[in-house]
Amino acid sequence: MDQLSYQSRLIPPEEAQQTGCFTSLPIRIHPRNDIADAATAKFIADWAKHVGDGREKRTHFCPSRVGNWNSLLYPEGLPERLGSVSYLLDLGLIHDDVNEELSVQDAMAAHERLRPALDPQDNRKWDPESPQMKFKMLLSECVIECIKTDRELGTAMLKSFRVLWLDIAENATSDAPQTMDDYWDVRMTNGGMSVFWPMVLYATNLRLSEEQHTLVQPIIAAAEEALCWANDYFSYEREVWELETGKAKRIVNIVEMVSRTKGLSSAEAKAEVKRMILGAEAKYCRLRDDLLSSNPEMSMDLKRWIEYIGLSISGNHYWLSACSRQNTWKTNCSIDGKINGLTNGSVNDTNNRSVDGVVNGTVDTGIEEPSTGNKDTSLKALKLLFNSTPNESHPVCRYPNDKLSDYAMVAPMTHISSLPSKGTRSELISALNVWLKVPPVVLGHISSAIDMLHNASLILDDIQDNSPLRRGVPAAHVVFGTAQSINSATFMFVKATEAVRSTLSPAALEALLRGLQTLFMGQSWDLYWKHNLQCPAEGDYIRMVDHKTGGMFVMLVQLMAAESPYYGASVIEDLERLMRLLGRFYQIRDDYMNFSAYSAQKGFAEDLDEGKFSFPVVCGFERDPELRGQILAIFRQRPTSGAGEATQLSRKVKEHLIRCIAASGGFDETLKCLRSLENELDTEIAELEKKLGQVNPLLRLCLATLSMEGCEKICW
Repeated sequence: MDQLSYQSRLIPPEEAQQTGCFTSLPIRIHPRNDIADAATAKFIADWAKHVGDGREKRTHFCPSRVGNWNSLLYPEGLPERLGSVSYLLDLGLIHDDVNEELSVQDAMAAHERLRPALDPQDNRKWDPESPQMKFKMLLSECVIECIKTDRELGTAMLKSFRVLWLDIAENATSDAPQTMDDYWDVRMTNGGMSVFWPMVLYATNLRLSEEQHTLVQPIIAAAEEALCWANDYFSYEREVWELETGKAKRIVNIVEMVSRTKGLSSAEAKAEVKRMILGAEAKYCRLRDDLLSSNPEMSMDLKRWIEYIGLSISGNHYWLSACSRQNTWKTNCSIDGKINGLTNGSVNDTNNRSVDGVVNGTVDTGIEEPSTGNKDTSLKALKLLFNSTPNESHPVCRYPNDKLSDYAMVAPMTHISSLPSKGTRSELISALNVWLKVPPVVLGHISSAIDMLHNASLILDDIQDNSPLRRGVPAAHVVFGTAQSINSATFMFVKATEAVRSTLSPAALEALLRGLQTLFMGQSWDLYWKHNLQCPAEGDYIRMVDHKTGGMFVMLVQLMAAESPYYGASVIEDLERLMRLLGRFYQIRDDYMNFSAYSAQKGFAEDLDEGKFSFPVVCGFERDPELRGQILAIFRQRPTSGAGEATQLSRKVKEHLIRCIAASGGFDETLKCLRSLENELDTEIAELEKKLGQVNPLLRLCLATLSMEGCEKICW
C-alpha cells in the first residue's frame, strides 16, 4: 500500500495506547476534524429546534478527546462531505439511544417515524406537529446536500439508511442468542453495518463495480467482525449499567453472550472477545495481502477502498476506547467502584420474557345469522308482489326514495387515486406551509381539495390525449369507459368546490373558482393546437403552461394564502411568481422526460402518439423548417381506430421523429431551458428566504428531487 498518498495524520501507537486502545492496525485522523465537530454542533441545535424533546442534552455524540468519530472513521474522506456523514451518524447515535430505552415493538415504531425523513420521494401528508414532519424538517437540509453533492452515492447512502437500517433493524427476535451464528445474525440486523459501507463510499467518493464489491466481500466480512466486537468490548460495562439502572430495556453484546453461554466471568469473557478482535484484524490483513498479491494490476480505487476499510476498523477502535459515550457512565457507579452484575459472569436480559399476544374469547365477525322467525313474513311479501290485483297500486309506486350507491361514481376516482404518485403536490404543500403556517386541520382540507382537482384533471387529460396508460397502469377511461370517467371527473370538480365552500373561507372559494377558470383556459389551447395541427410559438406555449400547470400551483398558493394570517399581498405575489416558474419547470421537464426512460411508465414517446406539440417539438419547429413539414405530415396521417381515436405510431416512425428533433437541437434547447429555470427557482427561493427571514429546507428538497443535474442527454 506504499503507493497510496494520505491527507490524514498518523496517530502514534504510544499515544493511542494511553486510552486502552489495543488495535494492531495504523490509526489516522482527518485533517479537518473541525468540520465534523461543527456538524455535530449543528445537529444538536437542529434537534432542539425541530424535535425539541430534550434528548440532545442526554446523548453523547461523535466528538471525543481524541477526535470526532467521523474524522477517525473517514480519515481520507473529502472535506466537503465530512459534514453530511457526521450529521447522519449523530442522528444514528441519538436514535439508538432512544431505541435502547424501548421495547422491541416500540423501537420498530420509532424506526417507522424516522423513515419518511430519509426518503426524498416520500409524498405522504404529515401533520406539522407529527414526529414524521419534525424529522423531515430536521433532515431536509442534510438530505438535499447529499443529493446535490453526489446524486448517485448520496441517494444510495440515504436508501441504505432507510431500507437496510430502518426497515430491518430491531426486527430480530428478542430471545437471547445462544450461539455465535445466532448472535452474528442479530448484530448484522441491528448493528448498522449495511449502512456504514455506503457512508464510507460517499465520504471518499469511491465508485466500485459489482465485480469489485464481490471481490472484497471477504475483507468486508472480516472488518465487520472487528468493528462489531470492538463496539461490544468497549460498551459492555455501560450496557450492563444501563440495563440494571433501568435506562435500557435489553442488552445485545458479545461479551454478555460469551459469559452466559460459556460460563465465564465478565473479565474472562472480555479477554476472550479481545482475542476475537485481534483475530479479526489479523484476518483482514491476511485477506488484504492475499488479494493484493494475486491482483498486481488492481486499480488504484480498489486499493484505496481496501485501505479505507482497515482505517475504519482502527479509527472506530480508537474512538470507542476514549469517547465519552462509552465512559461517562463510570461517574454514576457506586462509591466502591464496583458495578453490580459483573461478578457473577452473566447478565440477565429483562426483555427475554415471552409475551402472551393472544386475547381470550371469540372473535366477533359482525355478521348476524338470519332469523328463521321471519320466513312466513317474507313469503307473504313475495305473494303480494307477484299476485297483485288491478285494484292494488303497482310496486313501482311504492319503492322508497332511497339513495343510489355511489360505486359507479367513485370507481374511476378510486382507480386514479390508487396509482403511484410523484408526490410533488403534497411535498409542495408541506414546504409552503413552512412560511404560510396554515393550521393543520385547514391544511388538510386544502390538500384534499387539491388532490380531487388534480385527479379529475388526470382523468380528463388521459381522455383528451387518447392516452391508454397512466403511470404504467391502464388509464381510468380504459377500465371504466370514456363517458363514465368524464362523469366521475366532473363530479370531482363539483365535490372539491363544495368542500372548499363548506370548510374554508369565502376568499378561498373565490381563489378556487378563479383558478379553475385559469386551468380550463390553458387546457383549451393545448387541445386547440393538437386538433388543428398548429404548432404554437414558444411564447404562446409558455402562456398555456402558466395557465394549465402553473395555474394549479398558483391556485394552491392562493388557497393557502386565503387561510394564512401571516403575509400581505407583496409576499403572495412573490410566491405566485415562484409557482409559475415551478409550473414551467415541471411541465417542460415532463415534456423532456417523455422521451427518456421515464416514458416507460406511460408509453415510449407517448406525446408523439397523441400528436402533442410538447416543448422539444416547439423548439425544434422554431429552429428547423424541414422538421416542421415532417412532423405535421406524420401527425396529419396518424392512424385512427374504429372509434375515431388515434392509435399509436409505429416505433420506427417515432424513432425517426426523435432523431429529427435531436438533429434540430430541440432536446438540447429544452435541457438548456430546464437548467436555467432550475437556477432561477433556486434564486427565487433564496430571495424569499431572505425576505421572510426563514430558510425553507423542505422547498429546497422538493426542487432537489426534480433536479435535472446528472440527467442523461437524449441522443439518437
